Amino acid sequence: MPCPSSYAPQRWAQLVDDGGRFPDAWGRQAAALGWMAVDVLGVSPDAPESRYDGMGLVPLLTGRMVCAITASTARIENGGTFYRQNIAAGAVAVWKIG
Repeated sequence: MPCPSSYAPQRWAQLVDDGGRFPDAWGRQAAALGWMAVDVLGVSPDAPESRYDGMGLVPLLTGRMVCAITASTARIENGGTFYRQNIAAGAVAVWKIG
């Protein structure tokens, strides 16, 4: 997918890189735990690069690695925790934005 107009090219390249790394490391476990596409690659359709409440896990990684994953959380290498249930209603998978 080419870089959407709503993303800076460097930021998009990082998201694509993170999006390629996550399934290799955690895809099977995430799927087994019930994670959906929007949980992993969700964004706000109105402001995909800046609305953090609409972002899934991968758009928030910005080059960092996932250290652990559960049914409701993912721990990120800097000590941060991503909570699946915090994604705002209306978020869509990144490939659905223009």
